[in-house]
Amino acid sequence: MRYALPAGIMLLGWEGKPAEASSLAGERKEAVRFGIEVPQDAPFATLIERWQQAEELGFDHLWVADHLADTRTDPSGGYRNLGGTWFDGWTVLAVMAKETTRIRIGTLVSNPVLRPPALLAKETLTIDHLSEGRLELGIGTGIEPLDHATMGLDYWSPQERVARFSEYVEVVDGLMRSPSPADHRRRSVPDGPASRRRAGRLLEHRWAAWCRHGRDSRDHAPAERAAG
Repeated sequence: MRYALPAGIMLLGWEGKPAEASSLAGERKEAVRFGIEVPQDAPFATLIERWQQAEELGFDHLWVADHLADTRTDPSGGYRNLGGTWFDGWTVLAVMAKETTRIRIGTLVSNPVLRPPALLAKETLTIDHLSEGRLELGIGTGIEPLDHATMGLDYWSPQERVARFSEYVEVVDGLMRSPSPADHRRRSVPDGPASRRRAGRLLEHRWAAWCRHGRDSRDHAPAERAAG
């Protein structure tokens, strides 16, 4: 495994020890931050060791996934660890908050298929307190088919994911600003360019960063690419 430094690439040995004694914390430029995702696919003693090693190496943020099972695939496209160890992402964050001290933590990314907005807002508040303000809230569009199938849902089209994402972000944001109980039943799902522009405006005005994976495509809206 390797990770990038401002000055180049550092190789890690088989036991996870850096080939050189330098660290990210000592060499990063102020405008550059490095994060690492550590899948929750091992016993907690092993996960804690991995998290603390990431913190010792100087990474700035530490991420977990938010799926009902390990959705990583092998070269043939099949799930490689579907029946293996896999813990709930937000429960894992609670442990991570207590077993680390400096590194920022979060989900890459929270899954609207699994978490109603009121639940996510409450989980966010809880972990933010446990971590003493180190939580980074990432929200996605629900792109993984396995999560839809496991929840008994038809797979959302890209257009529906973007439309749902826009409403989901607005509700979560509203609850975080004023977390009092309210009626947030689903409204109708808009479609087309207008909903995509709305999602893009949400990302521009409410969120500090975005991530993407895979290839760009004109068939995917900006928010779909940004939010995963």
